[in-house]
Amino acid sequence: MNWIFIPLNIVVLFVLIRVLYRHSEALKKYVIPAVVLKLMAGLGIGLLYKYYYGAGDTLSFFHEAEQLANLARNDVFGFVNYLFNSSELLHQTFYANQPRALFLVKILSVVNLVTNSSYWLSCVYFSLFSFAGMWFLARVLSKIYPSKNGVIALALFFVPSAVFWSSGIIKESIALGCLGFIAGVAMIIIHDKKVSPTYLLLMLFNAIVLWQIKYYYAGVTFLILISMLATMFITHKVGLVNKKKWAQMVLFAFFAFGMAGLVSILHPNFYPERFLNVVVANNNEFVSISNAGDYVDFEGLQSTWTSVITHAPKALFSGLFRPFLGESAEPFKIITGIENLALLLLTLYSFSQLPGKLNSRDFLLLISVIGFVIIMTVFLALSAPNFGTLIRYKSGVIPFFVLIITFHNPYIIKLMGRLF
Repeated sequence: MNWIFIPLNIVVLFVLIRVLYRHSEALKKYVIPAVVLKLMAGLGIGLLYKYYYGAGDTLSFFHEAEQLANLARNDVFGFVNYLFNSSELLHQTFYANQPRALFLVKILSVVNLVTNSSYWLSCVYFSLFSFAGMWFLARVLSKIYPSKNGVIALALFFVPSAVFWSSGIIKESIALGCLGFIAGVAMIIIHDKKVSPTYLLLMLFNAIVLWQIKYYYAGVTFLILISMLATMFITHKVGLVNKKKWAQMVLFAFFAFGMAGLVSILHPNFYPERFLNVVVANNNEFVSISNAGDYVDFEGLQSTWTSVITHAPKALFSGLFRPFLGESAEPFKIITGIENLALLLLTLYSFSQLPGKLNSRDFLLLISVIGFVIIMTVFLALSAPNFGTLIRYKSGVIPFFVLIITFHNPYIIKLMGRLF
């Protein structure tokens, strides 16, 4: 590696982090610890796969992107043609038949040009993008709910599994960053009733990237977001609906079912005649490669809505709270078990405050986030029941879940105030 790239990238990264810090306003005291933790997690992902597992997608992604970066250095026009058209070089790519992985490789190849193909520097950039998305959402929420800064920071910056498994060169890093930007712009639309063209372009760009990286995350996000905005629009126009919470829920459900039909035509795996078959096929594949006791057992799962609905409660509970502490002796799963126990206790406590939440001015927002968490968790658990895979896949859900269960918790608010 040309060593001049190291100080240059350090300067660039310092400037980017400084920009985030300067615009953090009330969140400033959380940003530096959070960004340091995030960048360390990205390096930790690399160390884990490189020296503990000895292999993994993150290393394969980098190897393929390195080849593309080398192409760019020798044939710029060929490289650009490949990025947008995939050209005749497609057959030479390991991920030729995996469009989501190939899309990430293309992004990484551009980053590699900046870092001169340094795996570790590229890890840092991916982690910083993931953090920036959550930072953007946190900044928007902080302005709307200034008394909740500590809870917002905890949920979006400091949940261990979400921080670690959405860092480094993996698809979850890009996905979480995109979700943060999309949700942040959505909150601006909801509370300001208007949004600048720049923010709309930011939302559109991240929606496109999220669709390419994690189409199922994007599909559920589109479904929930559009249903929520449509319901809010009618709620503000029709006084009767505005006064009746049950009417808002019915209206939201109506739009959600309509959006589900629209989303079902956007990707072959969403087609009604194929969707459940894909879920069950993925489940069977993960079970076949998992060790006994290392996965959620959905005995008798079939590709019918009756079967899926029957298994949904177990999928939701297992997706949010398993593996339990003591269910696995692996170090990472022990740590996750401790986190899951804490989440379970916080969830039980939050039930006592549920009536207050349901009567809040943000009723529809709460219902929407709960809907996102439930839908994503159920289908992630059903499709990827292996504990290790599930922990990583749900990293885009956990921050929003923690936000729900801690938002009105006075003990968490006091704790964050003492820690920072």
